[in-house]
Amino acid sequence: MLAAGAAPGSQHPSDGVEHDSKKSYHIKLSSHERTLNAMRRRPRPSNLRWVDIENPLVHLGAVVREGKGSAISVTLNGITAYFHRPHPGDKAKRWHVATALRLLEEAGIDPDGPFRH
Repeated sequence: MLAAGAAPGSQHPSDGVEHDSKKSYHIKLSSHERTLNAMRRRPRPSNLRWVDIENPLVHLGAVVREGKGSAISVTLNGITAYFHRPHPGDKAKRWHVATALRLLEEAGIDPDGPFRH
């Protein structure tokens, strides 16, 4: 989208598109979109940080409740999933990724669709 009075080939600073000198456009993905894209890969990634999985869920409206120790429950649209935060360290296990994707699906959010709040 061009700003009023903007010349063709320029961009509005808030339109979310980077413009390079070769007139090709690159859509900027949010960090949440990049994380969801990584989560959908097969085999499931084992190098994602737990916080990078938890943050998109919270952004979509999930409520995280602390349990005993590292146990937490994550509720999204009335659907609850249970996790144990990784420790020591911060890397999520493959089952964390699979459970988070299943939570999104059961909560009515298409993890393969565009990331929308």
